[in-house]
Amino acid sequence: MADKSAIEWTDATWSPVTGCDPISAGCKHCYAKREVEIRWSKNPKSEWFGRPFNDVRCHPEKLAGARSPLAWKRPRRIFVCPRADLFHEAVPFEFIAAVFAVMATANRHTYQVLTKRPYRMGEFFRWLEKRSAGANARYMSSYDYQAGVRARQKLRDEGKPSLDEPSPPTEIVRALYDIGAPAVNAVMDPSARFHHLRSLGQCHWMKWPLKHVWLGVSVEDQATADKRIPLLLQTPAAVRWVSAEPLLGPVDLGFGDQLGDDDDSSVGCYPCDSGGRRHEHYISETCGRGIDWVVVGGESGPKARPMQGDWARGLRDQCAAAGVPFLFKQWGEWIDADQADNEAKDALWRNRSHFEMRDAGLIANIPPKPPGPPHYACNYTIRIGKKAAGRLLDGVLHDEYPEVLP
Repeated sequence: MADKSAIEWTDATWSPVTGCDPISAGCKHCYAKREVEIRWSKNPKSEWFGRPFNDVRCHPEKLAGARSPLAWKRPRRIFVCPRADLFHEAVPFEFIAAVFAVMATANRHTYQVLTKRPYRMGEFFRWLEKRSAGANARYMSSYDYQAGVRARQKLRDEGKPSLDEPSPPTEIVRALYDIGAPAVNAVMDPSARFHHLRSLGQCHWMKWPLKHVWLGVSVEDQATADKRIPLLLQTPAAVRWVSAEPLLGPVDLGFGDQLGDDDDSSVGCYPCDSGGRRHEHYISETCGRGIDWVVVGGESGPKARPMQGDWARGLRDQCAAAGVPFLFKQWGEWIDADQADNEAKDALWRNRSHFEMRDAGLIANIPPKPPGPPHYACNYTIRIGKKAAGRLLDGVLHDEYPEVLP
């Protein structure tokens, strides 16, 4: 767990799961895989030592203690599983429930969960819903609960002040604790002074879905957007978001082509006040439900593929029209030539021709003409590095976040 993060849209990271494997074109030059293979797998002090990146492991020891959000007092945004996919097929549903139980308890933080496997995310929530049947009845008939009822009644009978009977738990949150709390309690410190450090405090009265847990999908082009976003929109989440990084093509969020096999399913705006009507948009200025946040970024690293500025502008403009917060994370290694200053371009070109630059791997999207020295009006893409390319899109820093629900 890292108390600080260089990722532009988060404050910290938490890794109860590590390891992943490629699932689509966006994974081809995975930054996490590159970090592990170059650095962490060679470090004897690292949990990655001697492991390939596709070795998926759960880390129950990170559910509690210093490497858990339970120990962090100051509220912050936490990116969950930056080098893994929480909903990977190798992660048992019971462990995912334990992760959610920790997030439910340490509710001073905001958790940002990102997956390329929304189909399994949906499977988890359907599994949890089935497991939640009867959770309240089991809890309220338990010895501990009934002992509390008897103790409060005794105080009232003696004319002493007593707390009112608590409201029934939210059943699905109660089920999270039934499933996940034992795994968390097993790694807590039994000698700790305070109860919340000895066992997982159970905030089972919280509303569902958890307002401080943001669920998102990663997409890189229209095909992955059409495949993953409809599944995200069918997932119970207070905030749904899309990370279009690395952006490898244009993405239209105006409508969804895949409504699923169930004619009664709601692809967009789930849940919303649409009276059960079907919606085919991913974001909307009229409905108020759908995608709540969009993050866009180009690829970084030695083999980065260029992102065209118009792809990012298209998403920016769609979000502006729909009133959806938009964050431009980075250009990545490449930037449109008209977005870089002339000094940076002069230093890069050094009087080389377009084709010399292309052969050096420093220019892409070369216009048909001319083949000679640089023409700054041309709409080409140049490689100047992530730091030099920066985060400005048309000279503007887009750094918006979704509103935290009350």
